[in-house]
Amino acid sequence: MVNEVPKIGRVLDALGLVLFLAGGAVFAWAWMGFTAVRGYQPTPEEGPWAATRLANHYLRVQWVGGAMMAAAVVVFVAAWWMARRRPVAG
Repeated sequence: MVNEVPKIGRVLDALGLVLFLAGGAVFAWAWMGFTAVRGYQPTPEEGPWAATRLANHYLRVQWVGGAMMAAAVVVFVAAWWMARRRPVAG
């Protein structure tokens, strides 16, 4: 028995994929930002904790990217659930 995927399921799959890829890009941007923290030289105006503030910024960005990817998984599960609930034709 072949069950066709409803249009909303395909839309949710596409939305989940875009959200997952965007979250992965944000996560990768934060990862690359962390490598810049090691060589960061703060100016005297920025104070002694400037590197720590920069690292905390990238940590928050990394959490946002991870949350976006987790939300994408929820969207994927919702798409699967909707396709599963559809009655089998025939």
